[in-house]
Amino acid sequence: LRPLHLCARTGNSETLRVLLRGKADVDAANEDGDRALHFAACRKDSDFVSLLLDARADPTAKNCMGETAMDNAWNEDVRGIFDLKWSNDA
Repeated sequence: LRPLHLCARTGNSETLRVLLRGKADVDAANEDGDRALHFAACRKDSDFVSLLLDARADPTAKNCMGETAMDNAWNEDVRGIFDLKWSNDA
């Protein structure tokens, strides 16, 4: 796993901020095509999702199963973050 993926899987927001300041590739994919945004959405972590989207993570990026991070966002708060970011970008 890449450091950014590990942060998203464990919820380490302080390290995430350090990595983002260091210009970490927010859209780097693992061998399954999952990105940090996929992991954060699966963990139902709206703060992490928001940080990654603010860092320009691509919410339309698909993994090898054809799923976007939003497809994995079963939590209402997380889906709301996606909806809010989409409406602000439109």
